[in-house]
Amino acid sequence: MKRHISNVSASFRFPVTNSPIPLYLDRELFEDLDNLFALANQTGIYVIVPLVDRWEWWGGISSFANFFPSTQSSSVTAGEIFFTDLQIRRAFFATVSEIMNRTNSVNGVRYGDDPCIIWETGNELEIPGKNAPPPSDWTKELAALIKKNSNERQLVVDGTYGIRGWDVSVLQDPNVDIFSNHYYPGLVGIRTIDAVILSLLFVLSLIALIILVLAVFWPQRIVWLNQTPDSQTSSQIELRSTADDINTKGSINTAKTGAIQWASPRFLTIFISAFILAVLLGLLLYFILDFFLNPPFARRMQTDATLISTYSKPFLVGETGIVNSYVLDKIFRELINQKSVVGVLIWSLRFRSVNGGFYSHKETNNYFSYHFPGFPGNISSGMSNDCINVMNALRKGVARIGKSSNDNNDPISLPTPIAPELITSRCVGISSNESSSGVPLVGLTWRGSTGAEWYTIEKRSSSQQKFLVQVDRFLETQFNSTIKITRNLQSSSQTFDVAWVDWNCKPGTWIYRVIAQNRNLGPVENPGNIQSSPASS
Repeated sequence: MKRHISNVSASFRFPVTNSPIPLYLDRELFEDLDNLFALANQTGIYVIVPLVDRWEWWGGISSFANFFPSTQSSSVTAGEIFFTDLQIRRAFFATVSEIMNRTNSVNGVRYGDDPCIIWETGNELEIPGKNAPPPSDWTKELAALIKKNSNERQLVVDGTYGIRGWDVSVLQDPNVDIFSNHYYPGLVGIRTIDAVILSLLFVLSLIALIILVLAVFWPQRIVWLNQTPDSQTSSQIELRSTADDINTKGSINTAKTGAIQWASPRFLTIFISAFILAVLLGLLLYFILDFFLNPPFARRMQTDATLISTYSKPFLVGETGIVNSYVLDKIFRELINQKSVVGVLIWSLRFRSVNGGFYSHKETNNYFSYHFPGFPGNISSGMSNDCINVMNALRKGVARIGKSSNDNNDPISLPTPIAPELITSRCVGISSNESSSGVPLVGLTWRGSTGAEWYTIEKRSSSQQKFLVQVDRFLETQFNSTIKITRNLQSSSQTFDVAWVDWNCKPGTWIYRVIAQNRNLGPVENPGNIQSSPASS
């Protein structure tokens, strides 16, 4: 498992509609999964397939239970009924069997025999409203069903939301191969011991500060200073001198004045309380910084991995993220060298759109989904400010697998991007700054290339051989802010969304090409990773 951990993807839904048991599977929609599994086998990627979701984003356990209205109860939620009602349980297990016995329309392999598939009992499964894991008999029965339908040749991941804990009988079940959990800031509270230490440091710091202030300004309020001359305020201290102390010029002979007693109780109180306060504040600052740089959810990973290892089972961090790149890099470094941890998956890496650009998803605050190989932060186009650093941390983690944690590994080299696929190369409008007749404007949109960080756009006329650069380092993130141009056509109009417009287009036939590039590629004189297209204007 560990050597393949960089090659893992995940799918979160199945096309299911309401009908007699087993529920009807939309076979046409399943063709997308057929293509995914076929491609995964060709490229050596394992696909973790959760069989159902706790949440309702795509239809989860409550949606499945709602297919059976006769089982509903006003006192029990649909999410709870999903696990406890026998009719629903039989329907779900029958649906799982039908899924696993589907034959891939692309490569002819039965899902239950496909070596690229790792089945997960579900995504973040818990009993809604009770903060409890699924019933142990439900998990064990489903795991046994998966093993039966796969002839024990496919792995089973327990999809229990591990924040709620695990049942011992499930941990000991031989049909469950891997245990997983998801970790995010705020989901795991501060440990009791850490809370006690922080509270104690805060109280002791406050006491030391009060003593210091009293010793400096109001020493008479401190019991052990109240019986000494030092308890007088500074305005009451008498400087004893004789007539000999004053010279003829009226100045004081400081050598003969009364000296301050540096070892007095008041001085020692000030010194000791200041020293203790500085130490306590340093410890308090250390714990606060450690809380943010090594947050509770990261510590919980280590605790869970240790627990699972006691049952001789591997552990998978199924999701983590929505945190800065420093914390993620630290997590990767620590977990890679922990033998019981077989992998870490980051939430979330979104893919390219078939219409150009990326799909993006806002998580919280300024955190958005990540995009390979990393792009400058641009909140308006759905790019996290930390995207480049997070992608570099992830790629460094992949490079460290199997190597010493002391190795100072650079990120693995980016692949040479393939030629981008031009989607649009056509007249999208009429220039208004030319003659009254206008000149048609050419707009380009293309489907991006994996590994590309930017693109160079070039063009030449049909009578020329040399391409001229129009735009260098055009970022794919600009696709999310496509240009809208309305083209008036006699009695109607059309609106086009394009990534780039040649505003300087002249009459004639022009050849355009788009070159995908990244930091690992030098100057491209005769690029093979290009796409060109003629356009008339």
